[in-house]
Amino acid sequence: MPPTHPFQEPPLGRRAVAARETGHGVTLAEPYRSFVAEVANGSSLGPAEDGQSFWLLVTTGPHRGEVWMVADVGVTPVPTTGAAWGFAEWVEQWRAGQRRWS
Repeated sequence: MPPTHPFQEPPLGRRAVAARETGHGVTLAEPYRSFVAEVANGSSLGPAEDGQSFWLLVTTGPHRGEVWMVADVGVTPVPTTGAAWGFAEWVEQWRAGQRRWS
């Protein structure tokens, strides 16, 4: 399937994702695993930040599947109050034009 956006990489497919997981000794959290396999293998698009921070999808440990904000002043789950968002919730907020992440 070709990319649907000029900055979107084509999806890897389930076999390629499984091979990469095996090669790196990890299993990606759902729904991110399905996203990479079926929708896109990355993109340069996403909520713009000030250059001092970035988004991180936690892939191992007790916070696996959560989205966190990494900034020059620290690291925190998103949103900063309530339960941390998973990948699907983060994408929904981004698509809805959410600009307040706390």
